[in-house]
Amino acid sequence: MMLYNTTGDFREKLLNWTNIVYRLDIDGKQYSLANSQIVEPLHATSDTYVGVGIHLPDSLYRAFSNAREVRFEMLPDPSSPVYAGWDSDFASGRDKYIDFEQTCHLN
Repeated sequence: MMLYNTTGDFREKLLNWTNIVYRLDIDGKQYSLANSQIVEPLHATSDTYVGVGIHLPDSLYRAFSNAREVRFEMLPDPSSPVYAGWDSDFASGRDKYIDFEQTCHLN
């Protein structure tokens, strides 16, 4: 689940986008997510958050293992310069991610 904190008019506009393009940027390399990888489209998860459920291929999970910077983007169309999303200094939390991933694969 990718979460994004937003409120007010922008949140309402975002929830009304119809042809959203979802994209990950891992250390400067962009990965567009296919419709088949979106298991739960953009929806309100609370009064202050929206979320997207995604299922990533193993290759992207492996890319996270070495990532330093990660960005998640939701765009109203593929050519839009405007996106909703977040950036993360992933290097500082990578160990926690790897522990989480290993726990998931064990269960």
